[in-house]
Amino acid sequence: MTKITAFFTALVLFAILTLPNLALALPDAEVQALAKKSQTFKRAEDRILSVWKNLPADFKKSIQAEQIDWIKYRRDMEADKLISQGLSKADAYAQVTHARSDYLLLKSAEYSRGSSSSQSPTTANQGAQSDSSGSSSSQSPTTANKGAQRGSSGSSSSASLNKDNLVEKLSRAKSSSSASQTKGNQVDYQDKTKVLGLDYAFNMGMSFEYIEAGTFIMGMNSDHDYATETDSQPEHEVTISAPFYLGETEVTQAQWEAVMGSNPTPAENIGANKPVTNFTWDEVQTFIQKLNQMAGTDKFRLPTEAEWEYAARAGTQTPWFFGENADYLDDYAWYAGNADEPQPVGLLRPNPWGLYDIIGNVRELTADYYHSDYYKVSPAKDPKGPLVGDDQESRSARGGTWYNSPERCHAAYRFFLDKNPSDGDIYTGVRLVYQ
Repeated sequence: MTKITAFFTALVLFAILTLPNLALALPDAEVQALAKKSQTFKRAEDRILSVWKNLPADFKKSIQAEQIDWIKYRRDMEADKLISQGLSKADAYAQVTHARSDYLLLKSAEYSRGSSSSQSPTTANQGAQSDSSGSSSSQSPTTANKGAQRGSSGSSSSASLNKDNLVEKLSRAKSSSSASQTKGNQVDYQDKTKVLGLDYAFNMGMSFEYIEAGTFIMGMNSDHDYATETDSQPEHEVTISAPFYLGETEVTQAQWEAVMGSNPTPAENIGANKPVTNFTWDEVQTFIQKLNQMAGTDKFRLPTEAEWEYAARAGTQTPWFFGENADYLDDYAWYAGNADEPQPVGLLRPNPWGLYDIIGNVRELTADYYHSDYYKVSPAKDPKGPLVGDDQESRSARGGTWYNSPERCHAAYRFFLDKNPSDGDIYTGVRLVYQ
């Protein structure tokens, strides 16, 4: 090693340990400029700077070599892959940066509690490994992380994902269904044979989170500050008696087109990794039927309202899964305060159970008919909606949209949806259940 090389290596190490802003600045001047132009990318950069700054010093030291490698090489490689698949440069760098922040937090938690006793912090853990491809074991766990996989939109790289890793990833169980699970909790694994039918969808870029059975309080009473709609009343206890898998993200346009052969989304909102919109109820049923046929199963379907809200709340009872008010909504949801159209899926932070965009971006169609008074007569166990809607054919959609105020971007909000919405609907998407 020359003296010059040794000097610059020492400088980078010093920067990582003492000057996180310098260490994490993108080397490409053009990309640095993105932080000034793109709110999405700036949020991702601010987050990773904050994460790195607050990591324990001993953990920073143990992972510094891997972090240097990511800064110098891996980040650009991961972002370039997403850019080649249609994402903008800002969105691509935002995705890989958020994914790296999640990885650092997860590895730091493992390091702190000593759960990886004989495993170094630079070795791919179970979660990170399950997102990587079946390539060489020396591959950095960040080269195929959750963010990169999610941006692949069914590309050929997704099709090579290791099946055993896939099954373990999809089999994650929440340690408690009655309390919020946070990153760093010990994860459990279910019987692999129960989820093998998911491999086809996963190869298309669809990822699913395991949702354990449990009981929760559904709805929102009128005395709450954000109870703007009477159809969410009264609060009532509901039991979900069987576990299920729920899509990590809304179905993307690329995933829809891979099944249906066409994309119904209006031209002004076309984007492979954006949620599919502008479909009818019958078209969704056809999509699910074809996906089941292609995957050799009959287990894909729409969620019920109760399943959707249970998963969106993620063990919490506050209006938002992150607290009593909307102060942090920008970090978790696209809404009127930070978006003016549907955004690519998975760019913001997930809820505690790993679900992205669950309360924003586009509202999500459910299997239930919509009736404004249904909560007054809803059964306490596995409710499946009324036998008929307010206007015979109306369906329920859940979650807020990019067009809504924060008061409508929470887990209790319900929306009345025509069976066949007007042409040009860019407010409604779909998230699938596998059970």
